[in-house]
Amino acid sequence: QIYGSSNENWEVLPNISRDLNFSLTVRDNVPGEGQTVSDEIKITVNEAAGPFVVTSQNNTNINWEIGSTKTISWDVAGTDANGINANNVNILLSIDGGFTFDTVLAANTPNDGSQEITVPNTPTYEARIMVAAANNIFYNINKEPFTIGDFTTTCNTFAATDIPKAIPDNDTNGVVSSIQINDSFTLSEVEVTLDINHTWLWDLQVFLKSPAGTEILIYDRSCGGTSVQRQNIDAVFDDDAPDLTCNNSIPAINGIVKPAELLNSFKNEDAAGIWQLKVVDNSEQDTGILNSWALKICETNQTVSTSEFKLANFAIYPNPAKDAVNISFRPDTADPVSIIIYDLSGRSVKQAVFNQASPLFNKQIKLRELTSGVYIVQVKNGKATVNRKLIKF
Repeated sequence: QIYGSSNENWEVLPNISRDLNFSLTVRDNVPGEGQTVSDEIKITVNEAAGPFVVTSQNNTNINWEIGSTKTISWDVAGTDANGINANNVNILLSIDGGFTFDTVLAANTPNDGSQEITVPNTPTYEARIMVAAANNIFYNINKEPFTIGDFTTTCNTFAATDIPKAIPDNDTNGVVSSIQINDSFTLSEVEVTLDINHTWLWDLQVFLKSPAGTEILIYDRSCGGTSVQRQNIDAVFDDDAPDLTCNNSIPAINGIVKPAELLNSFKNEDAAGIWQLKVVDNSEQDTGILNSWALKICETNQTVSTSEFKLANFAIYPNPAKDAVNISFRPDTADPVSIIIYDLSGRSVKQAVFNQASPLFNKQIKLRELTSGVYIVQVKNGKATVNRKLIKF
């Protein structure tokens, strides 16, 4: 909390000179034999320097071509002097949206605010950049995810058909509506459209549960209050939207708003199966109706940048497949046949090359070592190339 203040604002990055003391304690909770050990660290904040901020790659719709040269820039903000003396930095790349930074773009490079790098062969649609002091603890990450390589995003909307449904009053079991999705693919984005009539929104919680069992709160009693009446929801819930605000008019929640918990929790799950929306009324007297709801779900696939010429009578079966898949076609040339299987990040997970001279190519490819998911199978013969989606279960 901000020093000397009585409000509830919390300071994430201190900008006042001070010493911050932290202690880490590890405890063994074996009954009668528990032991503890602690370690302490003091961090000195110097207001003469900072904030240290990445200033490049902060716009939307940025795409990097693999092998190209790009410039990473940051505001040194006095961190190379003023008693901090961080003379060098490391520049790191994340391909999973910032959860891990496993790729080093530049190591121990001067902390001078700019560095050219070569884009690695790490296709992703959620790249992030970190610039971190090489001999200190501070770092910063660019604001927006961007893509490396070419990707296409396809979205479809599925609406519930078992509605409208009455919302039971003061019942923690609530009311449940379901949407069945038959197509199997890996989720990259989820959006929820919701239409509810209810005379006291403070009573309500709305949950969404995926076929994999992941459950999040879409709406959590955040509109109105015990003595403040707010009515009805007619809105789209999207992670990238502004925070939810309540209107004095009806509906109290409309437009595009951010959910209580991130829909990104469903990312990389399989879309196929039964999705459930549950609406719970937590207080007496006021009632309502779930009028409608819909899911907009998206998949993002790498575009394999190869000109595709037709392979006659091409077939890949069965699809979906479990242990093996058959590939057949009539080749136009006696050149070897190359088969490469890519995962959705663009990484090659299986390769095979076959010499052939017969008028019909027909081979079985084993899949047992691959995990369940969606893949791209690329088949090449001479100048002809075919790319097909394969579902492994």
